[in-house]
Amino acid sequence: MVFPLLTSCSSPLQDGGWICSWGAPGTDDGYFNLPHNINLHPDGDKVRLLRIPPALPRSRVCVDSLSNPSCSPCLHPDGDKLMIADRENSRVQIFTLDGAHVASWCYHRAVSVAAGPDGTVFVAEQVLMVLVVLVVLVVLLMLLMLLMLLMLLMLVMLLMLLMLLMLLMLLMLVLLVLLLLLLMLLMLLMLLMLLMLLMLLMLVLLLMLVLLVLLVLLLMLLMLLMLLMLLMLLMLLILVML
Repeated sequence: MVFPLLTSCSSPLQDGGWICSWGAPGTDDGYFNLPHNINLHPDGDKVRLLRIPPALPRSRVCVDSLSNPSCSPCLHPDGDKLMIADRENSRVQIFTLDGAHVASWCYHRAVSVAAGPDGTVFVAEQVLMVLVVLVVLVVLLMLLMLLMLLMLLMLVMLLMLLMLLMLLMLLMLVLLVLLLLLLMLLMLLMLLMLLMLLMLLMLVLLLMLVLLVLLVLLLMLLMLLMLLMLLMLLMLLILVML
C-alpha cells in the first residue's frame, strides 16, 4: 500500500490548538517509521510535543501548540529547520518549519536529537539493539559451530560405522571363500574315495573272474581226469575179458 506524503499546516496558534502535521509510513525522504521528539521554536510559545495520531500510527508527525517538558529540543542550529529522530528508519530527518524535507542523516536507531548552544548537534542512538543483535549473532554462530561439530562427529561416526561394516563384509567374504575351499576339498576327497572304492570293486571283480576262470579250468581238468580214468578202466576191462 502506498501512502501519500501528507502535509498540512495552519497559521501559528498559541492557545494549545493544532498547528501542523506531515509524513506517511515508509523509508523514503519525508516518510517515517516511529519518529521521535521535536521542537520548533526556541522561545517555547509554539511547539514542544510530538504526537502520533491513531489513524496513522508510527508514521506521521503531528505538531501541537502544547508544551511538553519531556521532549528534547531538536531545532536545527540554523534556527529555521526541524530535526526529527526517525528511529525505525535509522536516520535523522531535517525539515523546514512548513514540513518540506531538506536532508537525512544516517544513525543507527536514532531515538533523540538535540542542538547545543554552540551549534553542535547531538544524536542518541539505540546501541543496545546492536549489542543484542551481536550477542544473538555470536550465539547463533556458536550454535552453528556446535551444529557443525555435531555434524562432523556424526559424519566421523558414520564413516567409522561404514568402515566397520566394510571390514565385517570383508571378513564374511573371506569366511565364505574359506568355506567354499573347504567344501571343494571335501568334494575332492569324496571323489578320490569314490574312485578308490571303484578301483577296489574292479579289482575284486577281476579277482572273482580270475577265480571263476581257475575254477572252470580245474573243473575241466577234473573232467578230463575222470574221462581218462574211465578210459583206463574200460581198457582194463577189455583186457581182462580177452
